[in-house]
Formats: sequence, structure tokens, C-alpha cells
Amino acid sequence: MANVVEDYLINIDRDTADLTSMTVFINHKVYDYIGHYIGTIGVGLGVRSVQQLIETYQQRYGRTIFFTDRQGIVTLVGSKFDGPHNLREIDGLKAHTTQILTSPSTSLTFEQGNRTYYFNSRLVEDFDWYLIVLENETVGEARIQKTLLINIAISFGITVIVLVIAWMTLGNDQRKLEAMATTDKLTGVANRQMFDFLFNQAEQANRRRNMPLSVLILDIDHFKYVNDTYGHQAGDQVLQNLATGLGDVIRGEDILFRWGGEEFLVLSSDCDAQQAAQLGERIRARIETLAVYRGEGTIQVTVSVGAAQFQPGENADALISRADRALYRAKRTVVTELRWPVKDLFSRTDAADSSAAKTGLSDKSPGGLFLCLKFFFSLILFILIQRQSTRKALSDRTEKKSTHMKTVAALRTADQCH
Repeated sequence: MANVVEDYLINIDRDTADLTSMTVFINHKVYDYIGHYIGTIGVGLGVRSVQQLIETYQQRYGRTIFFTDRQGIVTLVGSKFDGPHNLREIDGLKAHTTQILTSPSTSLTFEQGNRTYYFNSRLVEDFDWYLIVLENETVGEARIQKTLLINIAISFGITVIVLVIAWMTLGNDQRKLEAMATTDKLTGVANRQMFDFLFNQAEQANRRRNMPLSVLILDIDHFKYVNDTYGHQAGDQVLQNLATGLGDVIRGEDILFRWGGEEFLVLSSDCDAQQAAQLGERIRARIETLAVYRGEGTIQVTVSVGAAQFQPGENADALISRADRALYRAKRTVVTELRWPVKDLFSRTDAADSSAAKTGLSDKSPGGLFLCLKFFFSLILFILIQRQSTRKALSDRTEKKSTHMKTVAALRTADQCH
């Protein structure tokens, strides 16, 4: 050790009878406090742990691993090594031995019999050994294929999960958009945009079955008064309550639409004009029983109804136009109520009978005549009250003017006396 340049030296003590066992000796120089060499200390270590690593690596990856020295002699192997003990004796490597033993690392392939092997070497400078790794191409391909299939399966699984999540998310968004586009947000019934599509379906189905088709248009009487008196929130509650009540009356095959602000439309299949009138009467009677309870009071409303039966050859606009005209005729019978006291607006029987009972199919009824007479007498009474009030006001004005003139005359007389 005294002649060794480095401060330490590694020696390998191999068991030539058992290449799986060896001892590594590490010898290190010892110096005194002024740097003079005074001796050598050494430590011997067994390399069972290295062998265990070789065994584990070979079992896990299916490769052959061993060490050789600079001359190509095998120095350390695993328990399953059964090959030649010199690189030059391995078939297919003879032509590459010089390249392997003179290079820090080498990667190549060689043929042995009918098999192809992958060869990799790397120089371990501390031991001055080469680490050799051999792998059969068939085993390597199988391992690669297995890894590839596992990766493909994992990727496929992740893709399926992502697609399912995306489908569920997009499906929910799509359903929400469809609901927003086809359903009235306040009442939950179909909106006006859906009418053309559903009307065409109903018209074709009824034409094939030779069945009548009718529409009913409902309008809440004096709905503006509800909003002005109780607020728009109360008005919304009235609309929701009315939609629920209509759903209780119409048949399962009938379709209810929110047609406008306070208007609703019922598309009724297998329903002629007479049946539409009967349905309108049931609707009118049901709506009169509904009530919205507020802190300011109880709100009850009535509806006017116009109905029309679909005629062959006409379109939806023409059908709705006829129902609108019927609704207008029904509305005309209750116009006089605009001049009634406010307390009567939400508890009408005669007016509802005259407008909704006939569902706008006719505007001639005893109730309508009664309302006309009531309006006429109310107008006369109003004119008489107004005339009496006008006369009283003129009389008061004349009396005030006379008193004023007398006062002025008295003041003038007093001035003349002075």
C-alpha cells in the first residue's frame, strides 16, 4: 500500500469454486497527525446483497445478469447462471469481445442459434468490472407486449371514464337547455315555442285516426289589478296556482301551454267544439275554487275562455286566430266590471258564467244582458251623482262670490265716510 498512489485500494477475493460468492476488501492508508504514512487498515465485506439484487432483477424482468473482469472472465453471477465463464466462449459474441472489453459501455444484438439476444454492458470503475445484461428477444417482446397491453387497457379505461363523465355532463346540460327552451320557468308547463312542433304531431295523429282537434285559450280577468295591488310576486303565485289547477282538470292527452303573460292555451286531441265548451266550463269552475292567501288578503281570480275546433285545410295560425276571436267575445261580456267596486273584482258569478261558461263560442246569454243592464243603471247613477256634485259646487261658488262682493261694498262705504 505504501507504493499505491491512491489513498485506498479495493481487492476482490473470489471463490473460484463458487462464483456466486466473493468478498470485497477495502484497504485504506493511515497517516499520522503530520501526514506521514504509518500503515494500512482494511475491511472485508461479503457481497450477498449484490447477488440478491441480481436474483431479484432476473426474476422480475427475465434477463441474465453477471459481472466480468477486463479480460472477459465471469466474476460474479446469479444462482441460475449456466453459461460459459468467459465472454469469448459465448456464441455470437466472439466477434464483439474486443469492442465490449475496451469500451465503457456497449449496446448490441447478436444471434445465437435461432434466437436474437440484446446485449448491454457498463464498466463499474470501482471494481474494474463490466456489468453484463443479456435479454432474449422473445422474452423482451413478450414483456413489451404485456406492458403495451396494460397501458392500452388503462388508457381505454380512462377514456371510457372520461367519455361517460362528459356524456353525463353534456347530457345534463342538454336536458337543462331543452327544458329552458321548451318549458316555462315560472309555471313548469310547455311554452309557446313548443306549440308548433306539438301541434303538428297532434294534427297528424288526429287526421290519421279521423278525430277532431280543438284549442282553448284562457285569459285571467283583470290580472293587472292583481299585480298593481298585491305585487308581481303575488301575480306569479296566481299563475303557478292556476297552472296547477288546469293540470288537474285537463285530460292526460291534453297539452297545456303558457301562451303569454296571463294567457294559457290547451291543445286538446279527440275533442270537438261541444266537448271543448264543456272542458272550458270545467276549467272555469275549477279556477273559481282556487285561492292564493296573502297577508293583505285572499286573491281569487276568474278566467275567460275562447275555443275553436280545427278545420281541415287551415293552419295553426288560423285556428288560434278563431280561438282569439272567441276569447274576445267572451271578454266583451265582462268589460263593464272595470267600473265595479274593487271588492267585487275577485268574486263574480254572473260575469264568469257569461264569459267562461260558453268558452267564447257565443256571446249571447242571459248573463250578458244582465251585465249590460247593470252597467247602464250604474252609468245613469254615476251621471246623476256627478250632476248633483256639479250643481253644489256652482252654488257654493256663487255664494262665495256674493259674500265677497258684499264685503268689498262695505269697505268702499267705510272709506267714503272717512
